[in-house]
Amino acid sequence: MNMKITIKDQEIELIYCQRIYLKYEEMYKKSLNIEDLSSYTATADLFYCTIIATLEHKSNRDKYNITFTKEDFLDWYDDNATILTHDFTQWFFNKVQEQMDKLKKHVEEQQEDKKGTKSKN
Repeated sequence: MNMKITIKDQEIELIYCQRIYLKYEEMYKKSLNIEDLSSYTATADLFYCTIIATLEHKSNRDKYNITFTKEDFLDWYDDNATILTHDFTQWFFNKVQEQMDKLKKHVEEQQEDKKGTKSKN
């Protein structure tokens, strides 16, 4: 599931990456707590960090020439908040679930590899 948004007449496909979490901590001086996303403010803050992380991502550095301040975000968000909050939250949690599934598969493979090594010895 991809999520595309339009900012300053440019279509941007959001990227889920660790930079989102780092930006959140940098901007708000605290770690993201998924439980806080029931708060409208925390969700909006996370959305902003996701946009900034996407714009700064190595695959996009030369692609977009957009300056997007928090004030720009709030103006843009005011016009799009209801739909975007729902869509963003769904997209974000799907991405988190994808990462958790990958991690679970990796751990299971590691455990299988260890079992196979033990039985060979």
